[in-house]
Amino acid sequence: MSDVQVIVCRVGRLPTFETLTADERGGHLTAMQAIVGGYVGCVTLDDGLDCWFNDGNDELPLNRCFPTTGRGIPAGFEDAIVIDCTDGGAPEQGAPAEWRICGDLFLARSVDGEIVSATAEDLARYLARFEADDIADAKRANDAAIPEGFCKTCGGEHCPHYTCATGLAGGFCDACCDED
Repeated sequence: MSDVQVIVCRVGRLPTFETLTADERGGHLTAMQAIVGGYVGCVTLDDGLDCWFNDGNDELPLNRCFPTTGRGIPAGFEDAIVIDCTDGGAPEQGAPAEWRICGDLFLARSVDGEIVSATAEDLARYLARFEADDIADAKRANDAAIPEGFCKTCGGEHCPHYTCATGLAGGFCDACCDED
């Protein structure tokens, strides 16, 4: 096997392209484990990319959530007892769901069971998606950090004669708030 370009998503950072260098036997397991920090697990995302993650440490921080569609219980396992640690249990076939991936992860493609490089288009798509996620997360964290009595839009001190035009909170700001 040759070197493979993968999209690495480290906790708290935007994704980057990195190279999985083949080991002396031609495999990539050592490089894969170095990125995720332990045993590797894999799920195939709805867009066809494989998401590789640490499969042996439940104490890692949440990195990303990937939307998916519930796959239900596989044929032949209908009578099995399903042990599921998520809230609400396993999603039904076709129901909205998500993969919650903790710790560092990477994305790659596969062909005939072999890992192959992700494309520049894959990286651009996930960069745009994760930047949007990060902006939304930062806004939620910022809103939570603004004390009561201050405008969550501009951070300005609350004045009872003004209300925020966006409806988020009361505040005093000519840019985002209108007089009552």
